[in-house]
Amino acid sequence: MRVLIKIMILLFSTKIFGYNELQVKKLKKLVSSGTFINASGADFRGLGNLFKGLNLSGAQLSGASFGSISKNPIVQAGLNQKLGAISNLSNVNFSKAMLISVNFEKAILENANFSQADLLYANFSQADLTGVDLDAAKNATSALFCETIMPDGKKHTGSTWTSAGGKVYQLHCVA
Repeated sequence: MRVLIKIMILLFSTKIFGYNELQVKKLKKLVSSGTFINASGADFRGLGNLFKGLNLSGAQLSGASFGSISKNPIVQAGLNQKLGAISNLSNVNFSKAMLISVNFEKAILENANFSQADLLYANFSQADLTGVDLDAAKNATSALFCETIMPDGKKHTGSTWTSAGGKVYQLHCVA
């Protein structure tokens, strides 16, 4: 338990603007050992393929950021901060994860599993959700979809998108 608390403090004591390779390695080690993951508020922007296919089932990730690095970051030693870098989260298992207010802006989430994940206020602006079953998630209709490639592989121009299961999703951008 002490080790888990120390790792959590190491990973999430400050808000960073890019990911730290050491933190990513430690998180992946925890995942492989089956340890509960609490990465609330973590900044993993611009990960590239490092999390592709990872099993984050049941993880607590509320407030985390997996989007792209779109603004000039404050240069910090030890951080990977390539401007414009994206996170490829294709085939990541987020089932039963707490993803409240998570930022997935511009992330690639093709075929990610959100079954029973809580997506309350998640931001999917400009993300690629091709092949994702949003209907299997909780509170997905409250998420933000702005210029998003929806599960059917298309970027819709209307104000709503209706899933194959009949749920209606609002497609709007915050001014």
